[in-house]
Amino acid sequence: MKPNYIIDADWQLMNQILIADPEEVYLVAGIGWHETRFGTIGAGKIGYHLGFGYWSGSPYLEKYKGLENQLKGAHKMIVANFKFPVTLESVTDFAFNHWKSSVPTAWAKSVYNKFMEITRMNYNDHLTRNLIFGESWSTKVIAGIQFRRRVAPSGENLEEVKITAVEYQKIRDKLNEIHGTNKKIGPRDKLGEIMLYVNSFWRELIFQAWLFIHKKSTTSTGDHPFGRAIDLRCPTGMTPADFLKFITEKCNTKFNWFKVYSWGVHCSRR
Repeated sequence: MKPNYIIDADWQLMNQILIADPEEVYLVAGIGWHETRFGTIGAGKIGYHLGFGYWSGSPYLEKYKGLENQLKGAHKMIVANFKFPVTLESVTDFAFNHWKSSVPTAWAKSVYNKFMEITRMNYNDHLTRNLIFGESWSTKVIAGIQFRRRVAPSGENLEEVKITAVEYQKIRDKLNEIHGTNKKIGPRDKLGEIMLYVNSFWRELIFQAWLFIHKKSTTSTGDHPFGRAIDLRCPTGMTPADFLKFITEKCNTKFNWFKVYSWGVHCSRR
């Protein structure tokens, strides 16, 4: 969805250039909002929408003037250095080590919050920091070979992914509400909260087919490629059967199809 502070022509240009990852265009929209409210204040008024190549009080680089040049410069840096998917941690790393903001912590928080706002994933960071684990996003399969390279969900699946993420969060919240004082249930993060590990979440169709061919999945399609399924590792101190009963009786989620494995529970919306 196009942010309301970016005009149609600029958004079209962004989508032509920012193709490294489905999240890149929204990340750059957040950077532009933070730096110059996307061309409406400060250096943005003279063509430095992202502040790329522009330093207040110092010589700035004319070759990066204009939106197209700003986007191409930022895109090149992002391709080389940004670790997708977009999280507060990945934005902070980028701010400190590559964008070189004078206030990297504040910059990262501002850009990340705007990214979350415009993608409508309006969850507090403390509620989502444990969402992406293991094969949460699909690994890449090229010419029949699996690469340990994360692939963010495609745009057409993103809304389903967000719904599944919300339902996942209900389970984690309920775990902490009911079992938060039971130290036998874990593992725990540094704040003492129960973490709920995700074994697998969204997958590319080709990855799903690869898993089926290699007998790592019982189906070549299923719900994972559509963002409607998530595999949750059983918390310590529970059996998989206990965990399934907890999900179905205590969590009031939209999941309506389950399968129990030795490692935990597969949850789907069908």
